[in-house]
Amino acid sequence: MKTLRSIVNSLPGETITTQYAPVCRVWINEPDQGHKHSDGRYKISQIFEANHSGVREIQALCNRVVERIQPSLVEEMTDKGYHLNMGAIIWPWRYFDMEEKAAHLRGRVLVTSRSRFKPTIIDSYGVKRNTAVPIRKNDRVAITAEAKGIVVPHWNGQFHPGVTLRLNLVHLTSKAIYRVARPSRVIPFRQRHSDVKNQDRGDEINRVFPSPVY
Repeated sequence: MKTLRSIVNSLPGETITTQYAPVCRVWINEPDQGHKHSDGRYKISQIFEANHSGVREIQALCNRVVERIQPSLVEEMTDKGYHLNMGAIIWPWRYFDMEEKAAHLRGRVLVTSRSRFKPTIIDSYGVKRNTAVPIRKNDRVAITAEAKGIVVPHWNGQFHPGVTLRLNLVHLTSKAIYRVARPSRVIPFRQRHSDVKNQDRGDEINRVFPSPVY
């Protein structure tokens, strides 16, 4: 007998490499844990302009995944006595209006990729990094992820279908310029040996994207 988890894991996915974009809420050197809304996942969020072609590429891919999985998912869930609400699909992005308190998110789209496993990281020199990489807010990265169907438990015995971006690879292209030690000195990326703690705790991210079943 198929379980809910086995049904979800059997759903087909599709791989995408996103366009480069600034990031925030970075959890790639260690999973998000120890906070009120932590889910124990590695994750990273890219910030795109609302009309950016990179957003349209991600949305088109996710829509294809939903169209592909919908028939079999509805059939399997109905056979198991689950109620699947196809009218409320969970997407891996969120739009922010101009009233958003965080200035860097106003009028933009936040796209989040996540994984239970630590992603591979390629630094700005094209070198695979086996140690912690200090990626901070506003650094520019591209993400290689698998768009995968998910099912999110909801109230009153309902389930919402959706798509998650399973994080596989982080391509770091450029570091945001910030000053340390002395106001006139900027340390190049390769000279930064010490691990930089996550600057954004990401507590809000899990209120935006509930933890899915996968």
